[in-house]
Order: sequence, then structure tokens, then C-alpha cells
Amino acid sequence: NEETRTPRPRSELLDGLPEQAATVLQRLIDARLLVLSQQEEEHEATVELTHESLTSRWDTLARWIEASREDLRFFSEVLPAARGWERRGRPRDGLWAGDQLVEAEAALRRSSSPPPSSVLRFIGAGADARRWARRRRSLALGLAFVALMAGGLLLARQEREAHRLRRVAEAQRRVAEARSGDAERQRAAVLLGGAHSAFARGDLLEARAKLRAASELEDFTAARALWSRVTADPRRWRRPRA
Repeated sequence: NEETRTPRPRSELLDGLPEQAATVLQRLIDARLLVLSQQEEEHEATVELTHESLTSRWDTLARWIEASREDLRFFSEVLPAARGWERRGRPRDGLWAGDQLVEAEAALRRSSSPPPSSVLRFIGAGADARRWARRRRSLALGLAFVALMAGGLLLARQEREAHRLRRVAEAQRRVAEARSGDAERQRAAVLLGGAHSAFARGDLLEARAKLRAASELEDFTAARALWSRVTADPRRWRRPRA
């Protein structure tokens, strides 16, 4: 089958195994059960079975293969991804993530065979990237919460300041109204005094004019009394002689 038929680099077969594995591998090669070949100088030597029939005729090997069937399938999938990731310089976007990473971690925990170091690096880097992504999300959520709280505090502070300014403006308006009322009352009092003086001189027209002006500013009882006297005086339509 594909798992046993595909030639494997010698270093890949020994990766993750104890030092004695190299001696065992060489004995299998010397016994012509495995073939060591190197097609090009720049490529690493590969190892493959001499005959595919060994997987069925050699009972011990057949049992080993059957017991490791799930591991072989997992490694046949993850090893090319791990090697490609390392060849490309271990980029972050070449890592497995999501369900694919979760399934690989579960398969690695179930594996009864020593995993190659490249697989451990590959899956470990994916787990590190996942942890970092979670930390970034947590940090982003934390910063968003802080910003929201700061915005709420700022808004509350602005509302308090606006309320304070409204109270100050209202107080200033009342003071201005009070001052304006005082000024109007003072002017009305002056006009009333002028009306009394004009009435005493016999200038009823001036007295009436000043009484009207004073009444528009302030409703004085004294002004109403004087108005009654002015309107009842038979001289009300005559100006005094100069």
C-alpha cells in the first residue's frame, strides 16, 4: 500500500527513534530487506522495501504495520506538511489551525509510535500560534472593555460638567434678571418722583407721561394714586405757563 511502498528519507525514518535504530536499519539494508538509494548527489538517500510482498509474508512486519496503521496514515499526511513548512522557512501562514490542528494533536496523543521531530515542531508551532491568537483576542477584548469604560467615564464627566454649566448659566440669568428688575424699579421710582414734581408744578401732561412710563416698568400703588389725582384735575389738558 501507499504507506509502505513510498520511499522515505533515511533521516526521516530515524527521526524520533533511539540511537540503536540506525544499527537496526543498517542490518535490514545489509540483509537486503531494505534498499538504500540516492538518485542525485544533492538529495538525501532514501530507503524502501526490497519487495512489497514482505509486508504480507513476513508475519512480524505485517503485525507491526497493522498495529501502526493509524499512525502511518497520520504521519503520511502530516509529514509532507511539516517538511514543506520547514523548507519555506517555517512561516506562520503555513501552520495547521482550527479543526485540522485539533485533530492532529489528538492523533499525536493516540500515536504509539515515536513521532518525528519535524512533526512535533510543526504541531507545536501551530499550538503556539493558537495560544498567541487567543492572547491577542483576549487583549483586544480587554482593551475594548477599557476603552468602553473610559468612554463611559468621560461621557459621565461631560454630562456632569454640562449640568454644572447649565446651573451656572441659570444662576447668572437669575442674577441678571434680578439686576435688571432692580434697575427697572429704580428707573420707575425716578419717573414717579418726576411725575410728582410735574404735578406739583401743574404740568399735568408731563406728569401723565412719566406716570405711564413708570407703570410700564413697575406697578406702584403710589403711581395709581397719583394717576387718579392727575386724571381728576381739571387742568389735565393744559400746560403750565412758562
